Amino acid sequence: MAFKERITVLFPEAEDIGRCSDQNETHISIKGCNNVTIQRRRIWTHPEPIDDDSVTRITWRNPLISIKQSSVIEPALNSGLNIYFNSSNRYKEPYVKTPVFNLIHKETFELEKYLSNVLNYSNFEWNPQDTNYDILIDNKSTTLIEYRTLSEQDEISFGKSKNVKKEEIGLFYMDSFDETDVNLSGIRCSWKDESPLMEKCLKTTLFYKPAFINNGPELEQSVPISVEEPVGLHPKINIDLSTYEQLDSCQYYFYSQLPLQIFVDKFQSSPIFVFGEDDLELPTYKIASWGSEVLFELNPEEVNEIVLHSRYVKPTNDSETYENVSFTPIILRACDTSSNQLTHNPFYSKGFGFEAYFTDNTEFHILNESSLVIPIPSPSISNYYNVEYTTMCCLFISLLFLFWKIFRGAP
Repeated sequence: MAFKERITVLFPEAEDIGRCSDQNETHISIKGCNNVTIQRRRIWTHPEPIDDDSVTRITWRNPLISIKQSSVIEPALNSGLNIYFNSSNRYKEPYVKTPVFNLIHKETFELEKYLSNVLNYSNFEWNPQDTNYDILIDNKSTTLIEYRTLSEQDEISFGKSKNVKKEEIGLFYMDSFDETDVNLSGIRCSWKDESPLMEKCLKTTLFYKPAFINNGPELEQSVPISVEEPVGLHPKINIDLSTYEQLDSCQYYFYSQLPLQIFVDKFQSSPIFVFGEDDLELPTYKIASWGSEVLFELNPEEVNEIVLHSRYVKPTNDSETYENVSFTPIILRACDTSSNQLTHNPFYSKGFGFEAYFTDNTEFHILNESSLVIPIPSPSISNYYNVEYTTMCCLFISLLFLFWKIFRGAP
């Protein structure tokens, strides 16, 4: 099936465009000289509508790749595999339902089982270790976007294949950047219609307002976040915003996808929302879903404490007495820009994800995105009979004592 392709390559400096790229009549080769970021966008138009007006967004980000490593041409994707969809009968497995979308979360790369069968993905070369994916499937088209940062030894070549209906590539460097605008300068090249030959490249400049700000003078140091020791059955997360002041039209938030072993008691804490598993009693092996999604509002100029709760986990044969559970919260500052400039950003379109809980003109400052580990006590089956015999003995002794108290003679 024919598709359109647009490739954006972002170099650190202007001289890197000439030093780290090579061009002939049909191809452009890119070398990973110094943190070169590539965005590759492919769009397929469906020959016929696939179903109703349902929309599915599938994202993948390797948990080892931090959001704060993202460039200005990348969105802030949640860690792991996330399947967002608005149709209740799209998938036949447990999901978390929110007012905006339904959500399935996986820590492993199981992408192909959730893709539409309209396209044949068998020839795709997935690279989940080094590449982030953002896929949008709607009634009319499928859009696949890849984000990758080349290492020093990498080299990749781009040309127009026979299935490409239209192809172009932009080679840019960041001319200027602040919290108001991003200015990318460089060249834009395209291929001739019905031909593998390239047309003449043209100088291009892009101005746009970023939706996600991951770096800058204020964001060089991450907001301190830690798990209070000792942990216990009610882990406490401390977020230190003592050096951050209240700004007009801005608010601070703690957002996280919590694994099944950890949950928020919405009657004890005061989250803005918690969607998913929040049952206070059930152990992990009695719950089918993957976990929950939670958003807390934070106060600047103080240390914020968030109390979580751990579930009873299934006993194992291991001698280890704890099960280490990890999750990756995002500390962010969301600011209302009171304008529609974000809609003109060529690298961002608001979709399903944590940004869906905010207005269209919200700008996100990523202050921290670090993995936390919670040790949860895990009973061992090897001690089962010891516990059983001890419990039986305690019950027997208790009964003897009760009978003795009831039937003993009067003093």
